[in-house]
Amino acid sequence: MAEDASKTLDPLPPEEGEDARARAEVIEQLFRQHNGKLVSFLSARLRSEAEAAEVAQEAYVRMLELDRPGRVSFQRAYLFKIAANLAVDRLRKRSVRRDATRA
Repeated sequence: MAEDASKTLDPLPPEEGEDARARAEVIEQLFRQHNGKLVSFLSARLRSEAEAAEVAQEAYVRMLELDRPGRVSFQRAYLFKIAANLAVDRLRKRSVRRDATRA
């Protein structure tokens, strides 16, 4: 009976639930090993620790959205590349806003 209750609580089919858990574990490991360095890297680019933390969080979300992040052979490098691209986007938006307020 308890086994039936657990099946109704998990909205994903078993294989999809396992994939989601595996993705979360990969991202959790990346977070534990590299988050400090990632935020420092982004802080240097963005000159804002708060924005760096936001961009880092967005990078982890992007990694979670990958179908199979475990298949990316250089996960740390890929994470930093995603974060760097997000930082560039953030800097561009900041520049556009700054230019708009000057006009």
